[in-house]
Amino acid sequence: MRIFKSKIFWVIATLFIGAISNGVWEYMLKPLCSFAIRIILNITTFGIEFYKNDIYIQISKGFREYPSIFLVTLCTALLIGIMLGSTIGWETRKKITASEEKFKIFSRVFIIYTLFVIVVVIFAVARIQYINSAVTHFKQLYDITSPYIDDKAQEIYVSKFAQIRNKKDYSDLISEFEAIAKKNGQNIPEFTIW
Repeated sequence: MRIFKSKIFWVIATLFIGAISNGVWEYMLKPLCSFAIRIILNITTFGIEFYKNDIYIQISKGFREYPSIFLVTLCTALLIGIMLGSTIGWETRKKITASEEKFKIFSRVFIIYTLFVIVVVIFAVARIQYINSAVTHFKQLYDITSPYIDDKAQEIYVSKFAQIRNKKDYSDLISEFEAIAKKNGQNIPEFTIW
């Protein structure tokens, strides 16, 4: 009987912790991550309209394999850098007898390289995440409104999406979908356009 009570306690404790974790994610961490991504995007584009527009041009291309290829390439570069750094560092360490100065310099350069790669990865992931979220939002609104628009209008919306060149183009298209969804009493998913 005692083992049974212990198992029930742990099941209840697990459910309680899961509920708390879900609340923390939904109301604290998720908005914080969304805010952080927008800050990172502002930093990476330097607030320059040309760079911001490039992100919307990438959105207009829809889902593609670029994120996967980019991340694989970046991870490969990181691994090569680590292997080279470890090998050179080990050889340098063995050769230094009187002075540790060369090894200290190498260590600093290697740390700077690693930090640079980490920063590039963070910026790239933020950009890719926003692009995928924006494409997903469009696709979701398109699916929600499809029953309420004819085939020709659907083709026009897909064409408009493929021609997006800046934030205004994207916002205007999303606003059209939201108006159709509201007119027909449909739920509109939340998404903040950057």
